[in-house]
Amino acid sequence: MSARVVTVVVWAWAAHAFAGPTDFFPPPATRPQVTVTRTQATLTLDGVLDEAAWTEAATLSPFVQIDPDLLQPAKLATRVRVLATDDALWVAARCDDEAGTSGIQQTDLRRDFSLSRGFDWFGVVLDPLGDGRNAFGFFVTPWGSQHDVQVIDDDITETQWDTVWNSAVTRDEKGYTVELKLPWKSLRIDSERLVWGFNAARAVRRTMERTAWSPFPRNFSPFRMPYAGQLVFTEPPSSRVGLNLQLRPYGIVRLDRAGDGPLSVRPNAGGEVTWAPTANSVIDLTGNTDFAEVDVDRRVVNLSRFSVLFPERRQFFLENAGLFSMHSGLVQPFFSRTIGLTNGQPQPLSAGGRFVYRSSERSFGAMVVHTLPTTTQNSSLFGVARYSHHLLGESRAGAMLVARHDFESGSAAATNVVPVVDVLLRRGIFSMNAMASASVDQVHDGSAPTMGVTGALEGSVQGQWGRLSARGSALSPGYKTRSGFVAREAAFLLTGSWYLDWRPAWLPKWLRSIQQYLDTSAVWSTQDGRFQEANAYYEVFWLTLEGGDRGWIYGQRTWQSLDAPFAPVPGVSFPAGTSVFDRLGIAAYSEQSRLFSAGGNVGIGRYFLADFVRAQGQVGFSPLPHIGLFLNYELNRFDGEGVRPGGVSTHLLQLEGRLAVNPKLQLIGSYQRDTAGNVGLLNARLAWEFLPLSFVYVVFTDTRTAFQVPGAPPSEQRLVVKATFTWRP
Repeated sequence: MSARVVTVVVWAWAAHAFAGPTDFFPPPATRPQVTVTRTQATLTLDGVLDEAAWTEAATLSPFVQIDPDLLQPAKLATRVRVLATDDALWVAARCDDEAGTSGIQQTDLRRDFSLSRGFDWFGVVLDPLGDGRNAFGFFVTPWGSQHDVQVIDDDITETQWDTVWNSAVTRDEKGYTVELKLPWKSLRIDSERLVWGFNAARAVRRTMERTAWSPFPRNFSPFRMPYAGQLVFTEPPSSRVGLNLQLRPYGIVRLDRAGDGPLSVRPNAGGEVTWAPTANSVIDLTGNTDFAEVDVDRRVVNLSRFSVLFPERRQFFLENAGLFSMHSGLVQPFFSRTIGLTNGQPQPLSAGGRFVYRSSERSFGAMVVHTLPTTTQNSSLFGVARYSHHLLGESRAGAMLVARHDFESGSAAATNVVPVVDVLLRRGIFSMNAMASASVDQVHDGSAPTMGVTGALEGSVQGQWGRLSARGSALSPGYKTRSGFVAREAAFLLTGSWYLDWRPAWLPKWLRSIQQYLDTSAVWSTQDGRFQEANAYYEVFWLTLEGGDRGWIYGQRTWQSLDAPFAPVPGVSFPAGTSVFDRLGIAAYSEQSRLFSAGGNVGIGRYFLADFVRAQGQVGFSPLPHIGLFLNYELNRFDGEGVRPGGVSTHLLQLEGRLAVNPKLQLIGSYQRDTAGNVGLLNARLAWEFLPLSFVYVVFTDTRTAFQVPGAPPSEQRLVVKATFTWRP
């Protein structure tokens, strides 16, 4: 499909989308409210609303649909009540479902489950500061799995953030009942504020229905707090109970072996301290920090010329991570995975501290962390400070300073300083982001410092019809951030994307929507101005069925200009020069929440000078939420010029099994075999949450080569037993 045809089709759809009704509506001038009274009654967290206090509790008005029929009454009723006690906010919900327990859709009992697919859930979103931008979310499935999250401006999401709270669920033939107990301490609230932002929402996977108490546009999320309702307290919540201190010590024993070497046994201990000296501020301290319980990274076969960004998974760095988050498409000036992880290998953390202050007018945060030296890495000191000022409506402006000093030890000392400024302007369906940064990098060996700059500007418009966005970002040759992430050096990147969600009245009942997606990018060198590559990926028709099954046809055209040979995988190497190549494909996936789910996609075409086939498939089997088996497989096949005789195939196999007694006691095993990276990785993880945020972990990891080659690294086995205890006086 030519670029001209693609352009005509996209703009035809765009004209239709803008000409028709958008169903967009602004935040309400008068927000729905519910008055919360304090009770002295004793409440039992058991998922059974048999206490008399619940009959007198504040009750929310009926839910309305967000999807599929915006603002229409919910098909399945949800009744929510709210109470306040001396130590916590209590929320109870009765979620009706005529299908009963058999209608519940849930694939496993994992913590921090996906809100977008695979699970039925009920949850609440709170804005204790009342500023319309900082939100806490607490969600529970009918089988009791928990998900807690912090979100800033419905944009920066900290899904791995965890705090102390409790829930209970009961199920019956007519639905399920939820009780949430949210301690004031966990919310770190302003004890004098009587009005909070608040919303309650529910998802039903069987009918693909999303509902909420206070409605918001379909393509937004419940974290868009200007659309939320309000909790009005009759007396101030009591957030200052006790010292507001949290201690989390740990003890650990590691057993390691490399190849046929001796078994190494290493005990250790450390911990973290969290203290909220005021209602708006929190201090976190960590000593001799260990992250043995963290899940292993998923392997990927990277066929692009951009570096892969693996997500942060370590709990200490996930706390308030959104405050320090900035990105331009090419650069993240600060990325916490650079601390204590070098090329995927851990580096001991001796100590660290973080201070965060949030109010309705501004946010400020600072963090300092020290890492110990290893045989290959110098000791380092990391520092980051961030200030953000809230502007009118949902806008903000801020600045950040990132610094790192590597101490001399085997190699020369080095210092890296990166200042950053950014702004977000948002009004209704329109938003604009801008970021600018500079860097000064000094290796203390008598050489001159290296300096560079980067900047980005992004604009977007989002409505019920979909989203249109465009971004430009540039990175000068001398820009370097040793505490961040750079996707591609010395580059100028232009991107544009278009997503359409078309739901005309004439669609048959079995078809939920017709969607279309276009993503384009182009890259030039900022060193010599030469064109490097461009890409246009187009999903011609994406059909989503009423039950959640989906499928689409896609096409991709790529323009590449190599100034040096490029070898994406072993056995494949392309010489310098220009190439233009296309790929066509088809994809189909069933709804993931079912007992059995499957899907895959196949793309056929060219990759530089070679014939290319890429196939991916996945299968899931979950007869009960307590048992699950999931398989992913990816094949990349290269033939022709630039490929060794006989062709080259890469195989990536990922197998995961889950066994759970309940949401607090789970065994998770996985095996990954990556022939492109020549890695076979076995991981087993037993996690027991014996008290809220108090865990016992047993983790076994076996890393080997996928196949034997001369000079291959020896196999490595590691067994870790770790216990953490969370105590709050």
